[in-house]
Amino acid sequence: MKKARRLAGLLGAVVAMVLVPAGPASANVGVSGSLTLPVAVAVGQTGVAGSFSVTNTNTPPNNAESNVLTQLRLVPSCGTTPTVANLCSTPDPGVFSISPTATGDAATSCAGRTFDVSAPDAIGAVVFTVQGAPVAVPPPGMNNVCRVNFTFSVLKQPTIDSSPVVAGVQTRANLLATMTGQTSLLVVSSRPTLEYTVVKAQPTLATQASKNIPAGTISDTATLTGVAGIATPTGTVAFSVYGPGNTSCTGAPISTSTNPLTGGVATSNAFPAPAPGTYRFIATYNGDSNYNSVAGLCNALNESVVVGGPRAVVDFDGDGDTDRSVFRNGAWFAQGQATGFLGMAGDIPVPADYDGDGDSDRAVYRNGTWFVDGQATVFLGLATDTAVPGDYDGDGDADRAVYRPSNGGWFVEGQATVFFGLSGDIPVPGDYDGDGDTDRAVFRPSVGGWYVDGGPTVFHGLNGDIPVPGDYNGDGLTDRAVWKPSVGGWYVQGLPTVFLGLNGDVPVPGDYNGNGQTERGIWRPPVGGWYVEGQGTVFLGLNGDIPLPLPQAIYRAFF
Repeated sequence: MKKARRLAGLLGAVVAMVLVPAGPASANVGVSGSLTLPVAVAVGQTGVAGSFSVTNTNTPPNNAESNVLTQLRLVPSCGTTPTVANLCSTPDPGVFSISPTATGDAATSCAGRTFDVSAPDAIGAVVFTVQGAPVAVPPPGMNNVCRVNFTFSVLKQPTIDSSPVVAGVQTRANLLATMTGQTSLLVVSSRPTLEYTVVKAQPTLATQASKNIPAGTISDTATLTGVAGIATPTGTVAFSVYGPGNTSCTGAPISTSTNPLTGGVATSNAFPAPAPGTYRFIATYNGDSNYNSVAGLCNALNESVVVGGPRAVVDFDGDGDTDRSVFRNGAWFAQGQATGFLGMAGDIPVPADYDGDGDSDRAVYRNGTWFVDGQATVFLGLATDTAVPGDYDGDGDADRAVYRPSNGGWFVEGQATVFFGLSGDIPVPGDYDGDGDTDRAVFRPSVGGWYVDGGPTVFHGLNGDIPVPGDYNGDGLTDRAVWKPSVGGWYVQGLPTVFLGLNGDVPVPGDYNGNGQTERGIWRPPVGGWYVEGQGTVFLGLNGDIPLPLPQAIYRAFF
């Protein structure tokens, strides 16, 4: 009940009065004091408003006498209430910083007066000294109150909890206010005290998982940003990693580690990733004396790592799954995301992870020129070439590349030219051998042949079928697959036939649930409907838009 009463309102005050006679004993010259502060403040707050009031409570025969303020001493953080002998017997300095000046409240007898605030002494006490002539507080019935307003900043949590039985950490502000009767010269003092709660600051947690890799170990990094003017967060971060297929991060993680923060940054252990697929991290900050803990979330931005090579994923938000998205004359529309703009009508959209940060970048190919959002323009290819970006060197980011239909030439930035394919072939690059890099490959519609550089020739499909390569079984290898528009049949090598779609639809295979394997999906241009196996229908796009999950080399060849 005590805690509830204190938190029920914004401000609270406690009044206490102690009379200390300076001459003959008298109860006719009196003073009372009170403190007004927020019931709860947070570490890192600045400009917090506070005040204290000193009231002339003289009674007959001194009820017409003014009292002069002679001492104002405030301990803003103390573990105990004040006594006559000791303003603070258990000091807890350094919790607050009081503003260097304070001002008399306009509605009181010290209106407009400026008070200098001293530096804190050994117990953290500060002294308020009025500039100019002393303040004389009139007797009762004549504006007999002086209220002084000040501001303060919260530097840290108290070391001493003044009320351990109450939830949270409390401290006390103790004031010593002394007045001297202007005529009687009697000295009287008041020692008001006020308890209030100091809560921890809320830091910001940002995370970045390691790059996609063909195989090996993965890791995560957490960066904690604290409050300006307060020490950088310290302590530890707990990292958990969940294996492929665990899209909701339920059950026990496959690996965990708890690592210390250094300069606000913590890096997890190197976790083995034994199977291909999408791994998800959760990083949780455990808090310290000044900062609250922060719990990470499953599928948080930049917290997924794809292991086992490139996948058919157009992932603009970095959550590890394919985003339903379309390109419209330079405008990029992705489900649940703000519209982006890059390019113009006639450009070929070629989204991919060109910087290796785990999400897809908006990019367009225009007659041999590559424009990637946030990166320098690159010239590679001719107007008649087909853009085929992919991770051809296995370093975790996409390389700009073109296929030249006239001679089967593959031109990849930074690599030697390779000639592989014939006129009429459709480029279908992918990681067919699971080694973590993109293989040059073509589909020959006339015979249904799949030709992979360095791999075996496989015949799968018929003339008129549309190639839709992807990792449909989640084994880390690109599977040869075709979609037959006439019947909506999906024919994936080694897997049962699935029927999804109608003639006139556009196949858009992708990893829409982030489970590390490709799902069959189609986009229906007349209504902008997305139909993905095992998922609800989503409407995004207009007739004439270009759906992005289907590689543009295939889209331009068949639509």
